[in-house]
Amino acid sequence: VDIRNADTKDLAGFDLVLNRVYASVANRRFRDNLKCLDILERLEALRVPCINSHFTSKADYSKYVTYQLLKQRGVPTPETIRINSRSDIRSAQRFADTAGFPLVLKRDMGGRAKDIRLLHGRQALKATMEHLFDDDYRRDYQAGFVLQAYHQCIRDFDCRIAVIDGEFAYAYGRTLMRSTDADPNWIGSACRGSTRQPYSPSSQETRIAIEASNSTRSTLNEIDMINTENGPMVIETNPTPIFFEGKDEERLETVVERVLESVGRRSVSYR
Repeated sequence: VDIRNADTKDLAGFDLVLNRVYASVANRRFRDNLKCLDILERLEALRVPCINSHFTSKADYSKYVTYQLLKQRGVPTPETIRINSRSDIRSAQRFADTAGFPLVLKRDMGGRAKDIRLLHGRQALKATMEHLFDDDYRRDYQAGFVLQAYHQCIRDFDCRIAVIDGEFAYAYGRTLMRSTDADPNWIGSACRGSTRQPYSPSSQETRIAIEASNSTRSTLNEIDMINTENGPMVIETNPTPIFFEGKDEERLETVVERVLESVGRRSVSYR
């Protein structure tokens, strides 16, 4: 059911609603994400099972909400602030004074590495924020941004760990890419050219991934993690991970089987 044409009444009779409205939809029309949240909330009031839930999807659509939930559970993740307008430039500069440069800037609601930047100084920070909140840019995207402390990955790849109903499902590594020629390799993104590689996470990485997924009450989640000098660190959570046609049949079969087992076995609970 296409979210652009959907209404609550179209979905109220289903036994299960699986939300596949990506956070990256916001790159094109972010209000579709807001519409999805409204429909999920109404469906849950009608007791229609939704995976992922309104609570989880709200975190999926806001990196800052996810950051708050991770911090509440003590999950290691970069310090983050949200910036919503030009009036937040001073707050961003104060954050930079504490966190230091470089800083990572991302869309709060968005995905596929759209507009993700590594900022190397106060001048770049100010100029970038002024651009992101000018009238031309705001016509296409009207949600906010997040500013994060940068942490160097000590390996040339990150890892993505899937958690389904609170249990480890599978994992893989992704080569790191650069955003500009002046930057180091630091982004794990298939859209930026990262390639996958086999990876078996440590027990510590698996434990952190499960805790991260539970913090957002996810039935299905894929956790992006880097390894730093201080240990594993969660970069993002992905309750609506992308599946590529012709490449992900085995992974998708695992997801479908495990999710249906979860729904059929019991109501989803979170530790």
